[in-house]
Amino acid sequence: MKLAVIVDGKELQVEKGTVLLKACRRAGIDIPALCYHEALEPYGSCRLCLVEVSRGTRSRVTTSCNYPVLREGETVSTCSESVLRTRKVVMELLLARCPGSEPVREMARKVGVSKTRFPSLAPARLAADDEALVNCILCGLCVRACEEAIGASAISFADRGPNRRVASPFDVNSAACIGCGACVAVCPTGVIRMEDAPEGIRRLPFLNTEVPLRRCGGCGRFFAPEAQLGGVHGKVPSVGEHLVVCADCRRREFGVQTARWKATAR
Repeated sequence: MKLAVIVDGKELQVEKGTVLLKACRRAGIDIPALCYHEALEPYGSCRLCLVEVSRGTRSRVTTSCNYPVLREGETVSTCSESVLRTRKVVMELLLARCPGSEPVREMARKVGVSKTRFPSLAPARLAADDEALVNCILCGLCVRACEEAIGASAISFADRGPNRRVASPFDVNSAACIGCGACVAVCPTGVIRMEDAPEGIRRLPFLNTEVPLRRCGGCGRFFAPEAQLGGVHGKVPSVGEHLVVCADCRRREFGVQTARWKATAR
């Protein structure tokens, strides 16, 4: 069932239950956000996706990432005076937390903020220049991707107040991590990085985690995390023989087999 909503004077036909941010983006209406991903459940932590929703004589400012369209005829403004004013204050708070993060500074420029009036955090147990404070906006995308999409729950939020951060349990190597890199892919500030060492170890320094890589049975190079391949094999046992070699070797073998098939078919 589709409902009609008016966004910035433009009528949109939206499937009932679709969150407003998704509907606007699909219609080409840009709303800034740092904690939203279509593959994950809305979280509403960054508060940048604020819009003003009016129904009759009543209106309110709300986050669009977790506001489902359920009623016909709502009027939405993505750039009203109250929305822009509140969004700038939110951006100043994010800039105060991550003053050196280029993605955050870029988003600040996008919403018209060049500096913040708020002081930076004063942590009690972390160094003032700790990456968990200066580059992480606590959007929760990495935590949700690990839990919802991967099912590993290898990382979570730790501590509280100015020390709140994303971390592995007890800040040690997370045994639940499969090294898939989903957290790296969704991180909006790039604070979570992944590197493969020559000795066959995949490292995620921000999360104090290392996972072993599997060596290819064909070319001998390390190509994927053992835990991730083991999980695939556990769910689809029939692909086990294909997980002992890298993608390049599989493609070469496929090419050889194809050539042999063509030769015998002549």
